[in-house]
Amino acid sequence: MYKKVLFSSLLGLLFLLPACNKCEGLNTKCAPTPPPDPTIENSVETTSVLQQPALQKTAFTYDLPAQELYKNFYQQEKKVFPLYRLKNDDLITANKVLKNSGNPKKFKDGWQVEENGRVFRYNENSHSVFYKDRQKFHKGIGAKEIPGDDFYLEKAQNILADLGLSEKLTAAELTPYKIRHYKNVSLDEASGDNEETTYQVAIAFNSVLDGIPTIGSGGKIAIHMDLEGNLVSFESTIRDAEEIGTISIEELISPEEALEKIKERFKEREISLDGLYLERAEFGYLRLGRNSIQNYLMPHYFFVFMPEEGVMDKKRVEWVSAMPEGKWQEMLDEDAALEAARKNAKKEIAAKEISKLD
Repeated sequence: MYKKVLFSSLLGLLFLLPACNKCEGLNTKCAPTPPPDPTIENSVETTSVLQQPALQKTAFTYDLPAQELYKNFYQQEKKVFPLYRLKNDDLITANKVLKNSGNPKKFKDGWQVEENGRVFRYNENSHSVFYKDRQKFHKGIGAKEIPGDDFYLEKAQNILADLGLSEKLTAAELTPYKIRHYKNVSLDEASGDNEETTYQVAIAFNSVLDGIPTIGSGGKIAIHMDLEGNLVSFESTIRDAEEIGTISIEELISPEEALEKIKERFKEREISLDGLYLERAEFGYLRLGRNSIQNYLMPHYFFVFMPEEGVMDKKRVEWVSAMPEGKWQEMLDEDAALEAARKNAKKEIAAKEISKLD
């Protein structure tokens, strides 16, 4: 039996670290394959929130009424927001983790380099990077007692420095927000008790620009370490940005307007809101995930709807731009068209592959 214990982060971000040595990314939702030990019954993940005061100041979450968002802004005197263009600079290069970083091979929407069981991948659409040591990722003997979270936070920050990521960022700063312990559970046949041991630790960092967090599945990096704090794996969707303008809070659409847009979207899709409740809403710079095309970084609202108890429905996540009509929104529309074209092309390829099987 697989058991996952999760506690929501300060921002309620949707970033999930991995739990599988078969998965190639770090935000998938599959269960970890435990080490080949007959005494292992299952694996457990425990996640805790790193209590960062700096992050608490940027946690723009609210329950209805939606005006609470504006209240937060005005209380913090945050009335002008920079607007950004994402850079295409390679922040982390293969030679940071591999000795022989030449001879890349085509892999999906990018390329990869592999060396002695270690793999480095680069996505040309999103400029995300992924590294994994196959011999260590979700492997190893666990321990009952391990160092405290501060030890692993320091180790993770040192890894970021070694990768050269921190020094290359000019617009964003990285803030740790979540730590996860990966555990094995062995069954003591004599007593019938379960014994938990930790075998791997991961820390997630989110990017914050001018005091405003990025929201969505991008703009993050997860560092996986062994119990000594050595690098095992990482996935980064971090990109640097350059300011291209500003917008005042008075010009942004309100939370109420954003919510109405979402309701209209649901209506067009013939999705009923009956039986759903708004679990949370977020405000920040929206960043898409590891495969997505994105060129601009501007304020968005992010809404999470959950089914009420006893209602047969699913969690629904929607976002909407906070930008008014005009040149800035037109830039976002261009981005959305490029991303839609990418997804459609992917669907066409999949359909062709399926047709070959007929």
